[in-house]
Amino acid sequence: MSRKLPANGVFAVGYAVILLLLVFASLEAYSLLQESARGEIAIYKAYFSVDESVVKLRRALWLGSIYSRDYFLNPNADRDQRFRREIGEVTETSRAAVRNLVRDAQTDVQALHLAEQVERFLATIEMVSQQRHISVAEGHELVQSRVSPLRVSLSSTLTNFMRLRQEQFHVQEALQARYRQDTSVELLVLLAASLILGGLVALLTLRYAKARERERTLHFEEIVNTKQELERLSLRLLEVQEQERASLARELHDEVGQTLTALRMEISQALPNVIRPETRERLERAKALAEQTVQEVRDISLMLRPSLLDDLGLVPALQWQLESFSARSGIPVAFTGDGVSEDLPDRVRTCLYRIVQEAVHNCEKHAKATRLDVRLHQSGGTLELEVKDNGVGFPSSSAGRGSGILGMRERVSQLDGSLSIESQRFKGATIRIRIPVPVGSIETEAVDA
Repeated sequence: MSRKLPANGVFAVGYAVILLLLVFASLEAYSLLQESARGEIAIYKAYFSVDESVVKLRRALWLGSIYSRDYFLNPNADRDQRFRREIGEVTETSRAAVRNLVRDAQTDVQALHLAEQVERFLATIEMVSQQRHISVAEGHELVQSRVSPLRVSLSSTLTNFMRLRQEQFHVQEALQARYRQDTSVELLVLLAASLILGGLVALLTLRYAKARERERTLHFEEIVNTKQELERLSLRLLEVQEQERASLARELHDEVGQTLTALRMEISQALPNVIRPETRERLERAKALAEQTVQEVRDISLMLRPSLLDDLGLVPALQWQLESFSARSGIPVAFTGDGVSEDLPDRVRTCLYRIVQEAVHNCEKHAKATRLDVRLHQSGGTLELEVKDNGVGFPSSSAGRGSGILGMRERVSQLDGSLSIESQRFKGATIRIRIPVPVGSIETEAVDA
């Protein structure tokens, strides 16, 4: 037979699968978003890098033109040295900007011959430094005729270059937007698939758990029904046992007791007619044995089912039982019966009588007590019994394991009552019982045995 998984295990597996689906969906979504973000960052980074390089190149072109014009206007002797330093900075900045543009947009740079135009412009302003002997007017004419046209041409080329880069940027933005849209659709599909799979897992888990719960409910109902059947059987067994005890007690008292009594009377009548001493002595012994047997039969009959319990009620029967126990064991017993009704149901009387009988038996055999206190009290619709000794007691962990105590609990539970036991080693034991009873007549009686 296959072994079924417990409901808790199924729930754990289902939750684990759903959690894994959520983790997978989250990681996949994070990966897609990161890839989209990296693409957008790369596009903007490349565009801004190109824009920065173009700005630097434009600035270098303007500075080259201004330095060339100022060279002829500067009358100082160190103008050559200063001009060469300024032209060197312009040359370094321009070539660095071109290198960056080639790196970021090589195709456009080559298509517009941007690098060649920049080198031609740099060579032209370098040539200006070689015309140091011409006049200011001639120098100005040289700048206007040679440097300015190249600068204007380069500016136009840079404008066209930036227009191309903007067009490519818009194309890349459109592609990135399309990619974001596709990513969003993919994320929605992934989320929908995760939700569907999670829902299926949850549905299957719940269905399996529900089936297991239904089986467990049926099993529990079977156990409850079996327990109820056992309780009814136990009650019936106790009733049969009490009936057998009562029947046996009556037979012992009526049949065997009367026969023994008749035997004793016959022996008594025969004694006066016996002359031989040895025969008379034997008849005397037979008479004594008959009287002893009658007493033992009466005691056994009372132990099985005391007639006091049926004739006079619970309190007198308990009083007789405890007096007999005290006389037999030598243990003093204090018995108190407060407000106990005379018309208690037979099941209640029998239950309490048998519980006290079992308690005093345990006290005599195991407790090693020197005193026993029994208190019976009825208040309203509750009957309370307390049996307390000062014996050796027993550990609380072992309470309820003995067959005698189990029998007590069984009897009390059949009357919808409660039983509690308090005990510690060498500190005695206390048994308390509460049983609901119909409210009847109240009789107060206190007896010390």
